[in-house]
Amino acid sequence: MRRQHGTAVHPAMAPLALLLVVPAAVFFAAAALRLLQPVQHLPAAAADAYFQLFVRMPRDAKLVVLVLAPALSLLLAGVDQLVLWRRDSAWRSAVLGLAAACRPVIVRPFAVMSALALLAAAIWFTFIVVHAIAG
Repeated sequence: MRRQHGTAVHPAMAPLALLLVVPAAVFFAAAALRLLQPVQHLPAAAADAYFQLFVRMPRDAKLVVLVLAPALSLLLAGVDQLVLWRRDSAWRSAVLGLAAACRPVIVRPFAVMSALALLAAAIWFTFIVVHAIAG
């Protein structure tokens, strides 16, 4: 079988890397979400249930899910991207084009901070309004 141009090291590597990091990411999101409102209300109740699942896990399982799996994900995705960078000139060009497009934004740190503050405030007030409506 001939390798396609621009393919990853192995087609399963990217989904596997993503699957390895998702449980830890959901855990941290659940940890934050359960603090936003009383646990008896949804979605904090669902977030608390997921959080409590991790609390009850054996210490070694927590180490695997929260440290080792994301570390393996980082390694797999890094190798995948390195191989793609070396083999695929179209991918290199796309990444460099994205970097060039982002450069005018990156060199203005105070404008970026202001935009992030605007976004955070908008999200915060959306939560407040939704919470006020929901009671």
